[in-house]
Amino acid sequence: MKLRNRKTYINYVPEGEPPISRKRKLVKYLYFFLLGFILFQILFYFYLKIRYLEVAGYIEVPKFVIHSYSEGEIRKLFVREGGFINRGQPVVEISTVQRISVSPEKTISIDIKTSSKELEIKRLRWELSLLNSGYIYMVMPEILDIDKDIKEIMISLKEKKNELERLKCYISKEYEKHKKNVLLEISTVDEEKSFKYLNLLNKLKYEIELLEEKKRNLEKKREKLIASKKRELLFKLEVTSEEIRRLKSVKTKFKKPVGEFVFPLLQKSPVSGKVLKVFKKEGDFVLKNDSIMTIISEEREVFVFLYCSSKDLPYIKKDITIDLLLPEDISIEGRIVEVYSTALPISNELTENYIPIGAPIKVKVLLTKDFPNLEMFDGMKIKVRIKKL
Repeated sequence: MKLRNRKTYINYVPEGEPPISRKRKLVKYLYFFLLGFILFQILFYFYLKIRYLEVAGYIEVPKFVIHSYSEGEIRKLFVREGGFINRGQPVVEISTVQRISVSPEKTISIDIKTSSKELEIKRLRWELSLLNSGYIYMVMPEILDIDKDIKEIMISLKEKKNELERLKCYISKEYEKHKKNVLLEISTVDEEKSFKYLNLLNKLKYEIELLEEKKRNLEKKREKLIASKKRELLFKLEVTSEEIRRLKSVKTKFKKPVGEFVFPLLQKSPVSGKVLKVFKKEGDFVLKNDSIMTIISEEREVFVFLYCSSKDLPYIKKDITIDLLLPEDISIEGRIVEVYSTALPISNELTENYIPIGAPIKVKVLLTKDFPNLEMFDGMKIKVRIKKL
């Protein structure tokens, strides 16, 4: 077989540019877009890890259970599930049955009970008058510790303010001195020293603001405790007065030899909020201390139990803002108002989702905004996001 001369196949005519494939170009851009998106997600993930702390936990909505004061039949319920109730509003009327005998021992027993209740009313009124007169420490010794903290903060504030005034005076003198030197064309400016004093001035202002904020919080806590104590005394006073009226009514009906007397007992709500659950209905018989209904208080405070390790504890402090990440991408912002050192009520060690913990804690969170139907998330597992930086 004879080989041909290769020179006869050489062509010097230009062939032109190769055809451009749009599909290949589109795939190229799509590849770089996906690569950039993955890189952005990785960087954003590490950014969240550095800036935020995410811990698991579960939310607990504070609930108030109303119990029956006495045994009897429920004559009327004034509220329904899902309804709103105000403090002092009647919730239930119970018909209590008193079996009365004409024996003198029974009369003496009623007189003794009436006398003890009247003494109780005198004591409650005395405590209430002390609170209104300003003698708070005799009724609430715990206020003494708060006042002591407020006094220490005021002393620290006075010292910081005096130090701030002295520093301002010194800086003004240095500034006047500098102006004179400028007129005499003498350069005596020490920039490092000036920067140091300005930093010290800003630091003192920041410390004064923190102390004033702490003082305001303690004063609010003090007022809240006193108001709560007054409400408690007024509620006990009303209940005791009602019991005395009931005992006196029983005594006046002792003209009958033997009989059973039915007395209506009206119970009122001690808090304002939403009725979560009603356990009884009209016509049911209840014993003393039986649960009648559960009310969720209208205050925007919830408890959150956190599964965290000891290394995360420095980031969980009072007065910091946190985000509660609920299911379905729902986020609620709140502020920690109290931190409790406590163990979880139920250990999850034997469950599938067990998370090892070093120092479980319980925090009280004040929600910054009203959140409807918060009771739906009661006991639900959530994530809590806390800022590190």
